[in-house]
Amino acid sequence: MGIYVYLIAFFIGCLGKASACDVLIDAGHGGADLGTRHIDILEKNIALNAALELKAIFEDSFQKQVQLIRKSDEGISLNQRQELISKMKCRVFLSLHINSHIDTRVSGVEIYYSSPPTPITKQSLTTTDYEKIIDELLYQHSINQSQKLANNIKKGLEAKNPHLNIRSLSQKLRILEKQKEPSLLIELGYLSNLKEREFLTHPQKRKTHLFVIAKETSTYLDSHNEKKF
Repeated sequence: MGIYVYLIAFFIGCLGKASACDVLIDAGHGGADLGTRHIDILEKNIALNAALELKAIFEDSFQKQVQLIRKSDEGISLNQRQELISKMKCRVFLSLHINSHIDTRVSGVEIYYSSPPTPITKQSLTTTDYEKIIDELLYQHSINQSQKLANNIKKGLEAKNPHLNIRSLSQKLRILEKQKEPSLLIELGYLSNLKEREFLTHPQKRKTHLFVIAKETSTYLDSHNEKKF
């Protein structure tokens, strides 16, 4: 019984740890990794511009401390991104991307949070698994909070754009795996769709989506005070 009391106390202690910043923003792709494209319009460039714009909105309108995975057109591997996420210890992680589809009619915003982990069963539990249990508890908690934040952003975007197709989805994505903070990958729209391509490449129009993302994320952070989660 004593070990379980310890695990619960340690888990609660982890939830209350202070964080180095409020939001960590990842501009998808970069460098030789172009992402999706339409002629000379590249996902990596739109994602970077959107990340810089979102950072400014967080700081200027909501007084949040923000860090960026990349600030320029540089190539950063997935492993390096995961290391930076762990090192920077921010309260929320947002990865920005642009979508594409062979059917140019497909459109909308997609907000992804991680799929639940495979639980450690009692039968497979050994005396060396307690650290794994804590990691699993933290990861599952972050997924629950990620889903909550994703749904809040979805509702905010729907209120601003009633006719926009917006989906909140659970999916196994490596960039989101094992994160101990609420973490989302947001596909801001479809570059393959003419209307959305014009929207995504127009800074002022693009910022309408970004402002909602910043507002809903800031509301989430404020409601959780100084806790990491």
